[in-house]
Amino acid sequence: MIEPQVSLTVSELESTPPSNSNRFTVYSNTDLIYSATVTDGSSQINDKSTVNWDFGEGSKKSGLSVSHNYKNLGEYTLKLDVSVKDSGNTFTTAATYIVKVVKRPESKPPEITPTPGSNQSGELEPEISIYISNFEPLKKYGNKTAQVNLKEKLSFTSFVSGSYAKKANITKVKWDFGDKTKKTGITTSHKYTKAGKYTIQVTATTKYNGKTYTSTNVYNVYVVKKVDFSIESVIKNTDKKKNVVSLTVVVKNRGALASKATEIKVWYSSSALKKYSKVAKVKSLKAGKTVKLSIAFKIPYKYRKYTKKIKIDPKNKIAETVESNNQRNI
Repeated sequence: MIEPQVSLTVSELESTPPSNSNRFTVYSNTDLIYSATVTDGSSQINDKSTVNWDFGEGSKKSGLSVSHNYKNLGEYTLKLDVSVKDSGNTFTTAATYIVKVVKRPESKPPEITPTPGSNQSGELEPEISIYISNFEPLKKYGNKTAQVNLKEKLSFTSFVSGSYAKKANITKVKWDFGDKTKKTGITTSHKYTKAGKYTIQVTATTKYNGKTYTSTNVYNVYVVKKVDFSIESVIKNTDKKKNVVSLTVVVKNRGALASKATEIKVWYSSSALKKYSKVAKVKSLKAGKTVKLSIAFKIPYKYRKYTKKIKIDPKNKIAETVESNNQRNI
């Protein structure tokens, strides 16, 4: 029996990515790419899945990756309904996120002067940025450097950044992943099969103000063989009085290296409620594998609005590819 699980990535987020929380913030009047990844607990099954999106303001779409633009400010409930067909059977799951839509801060327009990469009139060409579904920024090497897992299938999304973010439209994108793999499309996927440093070159054709531009940007990725814990989902189990009595937590090792045994901790962010913290053991987990944990953690109904946190490897004893995946709010 398949137990489908779904995770969400969004290009150009303003705040915490949804892999760490069920709440995130976006700018209004901005075209963003929303991508769903469906797994059966151990491997990706996007090819068997149908995803329906309800953006909470009347807009509904279908597909693994869709574009959406929130026009009005406020908070909206984004719902994903997923169905998976396998061996004549249909399995379903759902996920809900709270999207806060805010106004993009006003900024002074940059002084545009002729520079390399500009056209002859001195008009800067639209800059192309990329979003990777699971990565760790390596800022010590610059803003265009990231660390990713060996043998993990990643989604890559291109978008227009900077002063042209709300104006230029991408019409065509070519990807060169630096390992002799070349692909096309605004969103695509790729898996690196050998560790090392690679240079990604993305070339996009954009249209703005009746003109067509071709822009190229270069990014460096370090492909590593490490552990990478990810909290895939958290389900609250309640009693008849709506008190949470336990949590069902799905943890995955997205990395290419087996993990040692570790711990997972649940606690309230408020120090006044520290007595409700709980630590449970987690056995070693092979690369690419998933484990379902049951944690006896109580959340009285009267404390439901307080922020709770959950983190695997709370003492950071295990070196990971992406450190941000192993903690989220619940």
